[in-house]
Amino acid sequence: MYNRYRTQKTRKTLKILNGEDIGTKFEAQLKNDNARKRWIAHGLLPRGKLYLDKGAVKAISQKGKSLLAAGIIKVEGEFDSLEAVQLCNEMGKEIARGIV
Repeated sequence: MYNRYRTQKTRKTLKILNGEDIGTKFEAQLKNDNARKRWIAHGLLPRGKLYLDKGAVKAISQKGKSLLAAGIIKVEGEFDSLEAVQLCNEMGKEIARGIV
């Protein structure tokens, strides 16, 4: 049984090396998306909201900066360190998500 498996594997490897299309091919990503940012934005459930002043909103949404505590004007919900939160403008519209 082992020899048959090894022979099949060798044949497939040779086919790949000869340029045959077998299996699944994963192309390189053209966009340099950050996997961690995607995970925070779409993979975690927010446990609360942080309402931000206009300066903080501009720094995060236009300049990609980190949030400083001085930019937080209101906190909603109960959450611990390393939990996800929504970052909202003064009107409550979500502009981003982050981890506390």
